[in-house]
Amino acid sequence: MTKILISAMNGIIGYELIKYLKKKYFVIAIDNEENGIAKKIANRFIVSPKGNTKNFIKFIEKLSNEVDLMFFYVDEELLNISNNLKNKKVLDKIVISRPDSINKCLNKKKFYDILYKNKVFTPKIKVSAPAFIKPIYGRGSKNCFYTNSNNILKPFVQSNKYITQKFISGTEYTVDCYFNNKFKLVYSLTRERVVKSNISLTNKIQKNKVFSNICSQVSNLFNFKGPINFQFIIEDKSNIPYLLEINPRLSGGVIFSILSGFNPITMAINEAKNDEVILPKNIKYGKYTRYLTSRMI
Repeated sequence: MTKILISAMNGIIGYELIKYLKKKYFVIAIDNEENGIAKKIANRFIVSPKGNTKNFIKFIEKLSNEVDLMFFYVDEELLNISNNLKNKKVLDKIVISRPDSINKCLNKKKFYDILYKNKVFTPKIKVSAPAFIKPIYGRGSKNCFYTNSNNILKPFVQSNKYITQKFISGTEYTVDCYFNNKFKLVYSLTRERVVKSNISLTNKIQKNKVFSNICSQVSNLFNFKGPINFQFIIEDKSNIPYLLEINPRLSGGVIFSILSGFNPITMAINEAKNDEVILPKNIKYGKYTRYLTSRMI
């Protein structure tokens, strides 16, 4: 049985994902938090060092001998691996894009500069209220907020740790993508975020050629590999699709795409084993919801 390692599995995304993957793979779940659901349902659970530390790299190097393939969910882990892990034998077991692509995406200032330069629709920088504030490095909407006060906005405009943008009101979408080992986009699937908090709770799987075309166009600016997700919003007023961000990893709501018939994890495993990408055949379009559960751990 293929052994895969996947990180951040004590988070809210872990329960359904581990349960599904266990049907076909031996799942080693890791998380820097000991308490959580992963140790109850994964085939094996290991507490990891924090993802931005030197010990995390040593931890991954040691574990690599016990797994066939590794997937990482946390931005700090991706940055640490791409900047500091040099062992090619270990890197070959990690589904990860090139270091320059990861750094360009996770540094939002660099990311938006690239989009502006290439005339991709994305929220414009604003130095006066109203505006939306977000950290240059951040995930899961943490420390992001809207303000209509210039007094509140001013220190963030002057900060080198935040960016301030036009606030876009509209419907949000995630596009799960898979890029092969030659950095070519081979498949994408759109999910409308019907109900959300910091993660997707209910999604609607749908066809959308507009997003697919934008993903294909923008991906030429990067060298992506494996599962990647694009975040869009269609503005209510103009109906313009704005690209908000690209996460160079699995999405938090990937279980919705998996249940519909598009499994980028399996695609990565098949390509690693057989140098072959098997495309989904029958996608089940419609609404999917995430059921949360509470239990003693």
